[in-house]
Order: sequence, then structure tokens, then C-alpha cells
Amino acid sequence: MNEARPTDLRCEWRTEPLGIDAPRPRLSWLRPGEQVGYHVQVAGSREGLLSDSPDRWDSGRVESEASVGVQYAGEPLTSRERCWWRVRAFGPEGATSEWSEPAWWEMGLREPGDWQAEWVRAPEMDALPLLRRDFELFSDIARARVYVCGLGYHELLINGTRIGDHVLDPAQTDYEERALYVTHDVTEAVQPGANAVGVLLGDGWYNQGEVWNHPVPHAPPYGPPCLLLQLEVEDADGNRAVIVSDGSWRSHAGPVLRSNIYLGECYDARRELPGWSEPGADDSDWLPVEAAEPPGGRLEAQHLPPIRRTQELAPVEIRQMHSDSWVVDFGQNFAGWVRLRVEDAPPGTEVRLRFAETTFGYDGMIDTSSMGGFALHGDPADSYVCRGGGAETWEPRFSYRGFRYAEVTGYPGDLAEHPEAVTGIVVHTGAPPVGTLATSDERTRRVHEIALWTLRGNLHGLPTDCPSREKCGWLGDAHAIAEMGSFNLDLATFWPKYTEDIETSRKGELPPYIAPGRRNTKPNGAPDWGVAIVLIPWAQYRFHADLGCLRRHWPAMRQFVDEVAAAAEDGIVSEGLGDWCPPGEVRPTETAPAFTSTALLCRALEIAAATAPLVGADDAPERFTQMRDASCAALIRDYWQGRGAGFGSQTANAMALAFGLVPDHREGIAADALAADVAARDYHHSTGIFGSPHLYWALCEWGHAEAAWRILHSDDYPGIGHLMSLGATTFWECWGEAEIEQEEMPRSLNHPMQAAFDAWHFSGLAGINPDPAQPGFRHTILRPQGWGVWPDIEAQYRSVHGLIRSAWQGDGERIRWEITIPPGCEASVAPPATLTRGWTLVGPEAELGAPPSPTRGQQLRIGDGEHELIYKRGN
Repeated sequence: MNEARPTDLRCEWRTEPLGIDAPRPRLSWLRPGEQVGYHVQVAGSREGLLSDSPDRWDSGRVESEASVGVQYAGEPLTSRERCWWRVRAFGPEGATSEWSEPAWWEMGLREPGDWQAEWVRAPEMDALPLLRRDFELFSDIARARVYVCGLGYHELLINGTRIGDHVLDPAQTDYEERALYVTHDVTEAVQPGANAVGVLLGDGWYNQGEVWNHPVPHAPPYGPPCLLLQLEVEDADGNRAVIVSDGSWRSHAGPVLRSNIYLGECYDARRELPGWSEPGADDSDWLPVEAAEPPGGRLEAQHLPPIRRTQELAPVEIRQMHSDSWVVDFGQNFAGWVRLRVEDAPPGTEVRLRFAETTFGYDGMIDTSSMGGFALHGDPADSYVCRGGGAETWEPRFSYRGFRYAEVTGYPGDLAEHPEAVTGIVVHTGAPPVGTLATSDERTRRVHEIALWTLRGNLHGLPTDCPSREKCGWLGDAHAIAEMGSFNLDLATFWPKYTEDIETSRKGELPPYIAPGRRNTKPNGAPDWGVAIVLIPWAQYRFHADLGCLRRHWPAMRQFVDEVAAAAEDGIVSEGLGDWCPPGEVRPTETAPAFTSTALLCRALEIAAATAPLVGADDAPERFTQMRDASCAALIRDYWQGRGAGFGSQTANAMALAFGLVPDHREGIAADALAADVAARDYHHSTGIFGSPHLYWALCEWGHAEAAWRILHSDDYPGIGHLMSLGATTFWECWGEAEIEQEEMPRSLNHPMQAAFDAWHFSGLAGINPDPAQPGFRHTILRPQGWGVWPDIEAQYRSVHGLIRSAWQGDGERIRWEITIPPGCEASVAPPATLTRGWTLVGPEAELGAPPSPTRGQQLRIGDGEHELIYKRGN
């Protein structure tokens, strides 16, 4: 350890975050090896830190293995303060690491009194407003920060330059409860002397009144766009100039004539005002801004990753449909928009874009039915009016949609000869990847890829149900994908934001169906949706060792389980939407909602029993355990049918096996019944969003991996291969049934709830599972599935403690398994539960004391580093 040092220093799960408001930030690092203690130093300057003068905090040696979520315990932190920190680790037998490289975090505006700015808005105009102000600065500029909350969305410019790479900023919230402000470092953007700041305001979710207000207003807008901005500039001596939004700002109608988060954007380039955000621009005909009514909620720093442009897609085909219209196929269903480029167009030329997830087979025209026009009262469309002359490039600012196809009308020329004129811009919350999956099995690889596209397309500051139509944070969809999302992307700050959305949306005892926003069907949603307030914080704890999230939401978690259990009749929770969207249905028919709601209550009570002691609650864990046992007994009493049927459906058996609800020693009966049902359907699933995440795991865990393989590789209805044959590049809400389209209106073709089982690729096939007793994968439970059926799997997951790798390949005679465990961590390793008698562990790892013939549940304990295990058939 002497030559190594801690790395990947993070504050509040972010690398060198700017503008945080946690009063006692939590610090994390990757250990260089086994750690028995740590030493953290924090200083107000880099120089002070490196000279061993930690004036903010010196922890001294702390005897602890902790390296995630270590809470700052130094001097009280003030707004704007930048803190530099470093850490060293102590190993066994007196080993001491080198100090880490210094890192920093910076505080935002923590107190309401820090804000000198005023909320302002433009007078009523015929377009979205531009707001601006000139200001002068001193010559010795050392640091500049801008703190901005522009609702619903904003785009910030200083001296004519766009600031940052964020789009659709800030993330949606319940604005009457809280609004998020964004901090930018603009030191390089400001200059001595004359400066100007400009802001474009968009309606976003704040002024969304066109959709969901039919036939009667039940989701009214908050009001017209408004701005709160504070720009602070310091010189080398700490003197500060503060430029704020107030009555001195000027406003003018801009070129964005209309922008709706659902229906699209209209932009007239002839109305552009060149240089409007530069110093000295002529604003003599601009109007003074007006004081705006504050949204009403508290201001909080935006802590989750911002929405960004993440990828560009070139057309794979452009088909001319009429003399002035073309259909562009980007080859992939995604969330975002189209960037348009035109050359030498006559002034006033209007190019119109409409969007669709699919086309009509008989003529190739776009089919907009899945875009939700029946609910949105219009099809999403963008239009660009050319200013004329030269090259013009445009893309929307304040609206996005989910689509694969774009219909372009009015392009001045032959679009098919200019494919560079249209580019698909992929837009979503910019969470970096943490998980990768590789396999030689093409179907498994492609299914995982489709799941990833579906996931990314539905992360837009919250987990949406679909990007094409509703764009809502349905709680049932969210908790279904919590683990799948966390295995693939770094959502350590995303899920806490969303669980806070659930809190601010709660108007009754139970959470609503949707959070955040005003499109709530009623204050108290169904319990199988509301259970998200329990399942998501628990997933956040297991994956990211975020005990603070559990503490924050424990009152809501406890209230949920108490209220739902109290409303149960003889242990059964009858209310619920149920196992949504199984094949052939929207609403479940084979599995009673009472079963799935009660099973989810049992899981929530199990989590409550585990959480109570972690958060220091007075509640006795035994109380929750007794409540769980009572509901479990009720499920068995009312639904257990015994041999040949188990609990009677694929979903019921899969959930019961996953949640430990099967009568003692009868797991094999439930698993055999599950496999028999799958076989009777010619190896197809009948599960919806609650059963599918557990289906493959349950089959593989209990000796039916072949059945799981055949489901995944089925090419006819209702298999995934069937969707792919219909052109699916994301998971659909339903399974392509024409009768559902006719009865229920066309469904979305990008719905992550149906991709939730992708977590099983990591937790099942690769066998990577967090241990709740040592969360964040400090201790990993490695137990892969599918040996002898899948040819190979390699999964890597970059946990908060470091990289975990599980890669195996082989056949029915020999399996080679490679494992990587992060420094200072360990794992319990076991082959598949079905790999029992007749197999032998050989090679150097056999000397660690593993049984020569593994049996169910027996595990090998291994430490950090790289390991190779080889199993052979026979002794």
C-alpha cells in the first residue's frame, strides 16, 4: 500500500462538483488495497492542503474500513466556499498509503439570504422572450460564477457565447415545492470592462398548458416563463461584483414563436436579433422586464447529471414521398430532435418536420399513431422558417420527442441528395456508463443493446414512461427499472432526485401514480405503484451505499408499509394496477392484482425490517417481519395450488421465488410449474412488468436455464425476436398486438418497464449481486447462471468501490470463470445452484478450501484482485 494511493475522489458521488448545498458533504474514494483506517484533510486552498495546513478539517486517523459516504465533520461550510481535500488510507500491519491527488468541491448558495436576485419575467409577447443586461467589470478577474434558475427551461449566454453543454435545463420538479438552480463557472466567459448576459426562456414543464388539459383543465400551468439569476465576479483580493436579475433587465420577443414540450417548436430565423447577448447591443426598443411571482418552492442545487446531447445519428435511408416531402429513417428509435441544415433558401421558406416511431407498411409514410395524438390533441412537429441566404443550421432548444422517423416537408432542394442536412441528436440525462456486457450470443447482445437504448431514451431528469407521448414519471415503471438502470449507468445522484420528487408529489398518505408534475390522477395512487418509495431508496442503498437516502425517506417508507398493511383484508392487498402489459393485454388477467400488490408489500416489509436498524429507528424490525409473515401466509392460503401449478401463473411463481414467498421446501414445485407453463406456451412468457424482471432468474436458479434461453431466442409472437422482426430497436409498451391498438389506442414503442429484466444479465448470467450487509459492492455475492446453456458471458460493473468483473465461458464439460474484485473488497463466490454433484473445482483456487463438489448455497470466499476458477465434470 505504501506506493499506492486512493483514487477517484468524489464528493456527494460526483467528481469535483460545482455548487452543492449539502451542509455536511459525503466523501468517497477508491481504496488502494485493504483499508483499516483513513485520514482526510480539507483546506480552503490547494496550497494550504499541500502544505499540510488543513484549516477546514483534519480527521486524524480514523479506524474504519469506510471509503464511501464519509461525512465531512469540519468547520461549518459557507456559501460559495471551495474546499480542497485529500485522503490517505491505512492498511494492516502499519501500512500507509501516499496521499491522494487533491480534489475539490464548491458550495452553492445555501441560504435564502444569499440570493440578491429577483424573479423576473417578460411582458406578454407573441413569442418566447429574450432577456438581457449590460454590465461593467473590473480588470482583475479571479473567479466568476453564475447561479441561474430559468423556468421552465433556459439557455444562458454571456458576451454572445452559450454557457455550458446542458440542454432542457433545469430538470422538472414540483415547482411549488422546489425548483433547481444550476451553477456555472464563467470565469473565462466574462472580461474586464463591458459585458452582457442574455437568457432565452422556454415554457418547458412550467408553462405546459396545451396538453393534458382536455377536455377540462386538470394539469394547469404554473405561469409564464420566469428567471432568477445571480452572477458573482471576484477579483484577486476577494472583492465581489454581483449582477442580478431585477427591474434593470430588458426583454424582447425572440425567434422561437412556439415551444411545447410535447407538441414541438416553431422557429422563425427572420426574427433573430444578431448580437443581442453581446455588450452594447441596441436594446432601445426592448421592454422592461416585470416582477414575477416566485414559483413558491425552495431553491435547491441541481445535483443530478444534466440533460445533454450525447450522440449524433446520420440517416440510414431517405425516401422521397412527394414533390416536397421526404421520410428520413435514422435506423434507431431514440429521444431527442433533428438538427436541420439548409443552403441558400429563399427568405421565408418553411421547413416542417413531423415525427414517428414507425411507418405504414403499404406506402412508407410515417405513422404517428404511437406518438399519442389522441391524447396530446396534435402530432409533435417542428418548423423552421429560413432567414434566407447562405448556410443555416438549426435545432430545437426547449422541446424533445421520441422517434425513429422524421417527415421533412418544404426542404429547398432534393433532401435525398443532401443527407448531411438532417442529423438525429440523441438527448438524455448524461449519466456515464458503469456496466458493460459482452457475449458471443448475438441475441443476448442485441437484447441488451435494445434495453440500453430504451433506458437512455427515458432518462430526462426523471425516469419517464416513454419519450414520445406521456413523458411522465410513473412510479410503477420507475421501480421496475431501478436495478436495471443502476447496473448500466451511474445513477447515484439521479435516484435521490427522483425519490425527492415522490416526496414532494405526495399529497396524501400514499404516493401518487406520477411524480413530479401536475398530471396526477389522484393524491393516493395504487400501492403497487407507490411502493417505489420503498424499493428505489433500498436499491440506492444497495448499489451506492447511500445511507442518507434511506434516512431521508424512512418516514415515508414506514408510513407506506403501515398504511398498506393496515388496509389489507386478512393479509391481502386487493388494490393495484397489477402486472401491467403482459402479452395480449394492457391490464393483467392471469395474475390477480391482489397477488402482485401483496407480494410487493411483503418485499417492502422485508426492506422495512432491514432498514429500521440502519437508520436508528425506534421501530422494532420484528414488527415488520411479523407483518410480512402474515401477508406471506395469506398469499399461500389464497393462491398456493401445489404441484403442477404452484401459485398459478408465471408472474406469481417468478415473484414468489424471487421474494422468498413459496411454502417451505417447495421452491422446486413452484419452479417446475413455472417452467411447465413456459413450455406449454411453446416457450413464451406471459409476464408483465412485475413478473418479467424475475422470470429468467427464477427459471435459471432452479434448473430451467434451457427454458430461459428458448424464451429469449423465440422469434414468434410474443417473443422479443417477434418485436425485432417488426422493426423494434427499443422495447415496446405492448407486444405488437393489433387488437390492443384498436381497443386501447396505439401504444408507445419505447417503454423501459418492459426492459427491466436486463438487470438479470448482470445479476443472473454474470452473477454480480450486492450484499445489503456491506452495500455498494463492498462485499459482492457472485453466483452466475446459465452455464452449459449460454456459451459465455462477460460483465463489468464499476461500483462505488471499484471495478467488478465476472467472465465465464465453456461447455458441458469445462467452465473457465475469471473474476476481478476491487482493492480492499471481497466476494462470496458460488457456481450456479444447479451445478452440483459431479463437478469439481480445480486449479489454484481449489486450495482455498472450496468443497470438491459444490452443493446449493456453498460459497467460496475470495479477496481482491484477479482470480481464475476452473470447474470440470467428474472427480
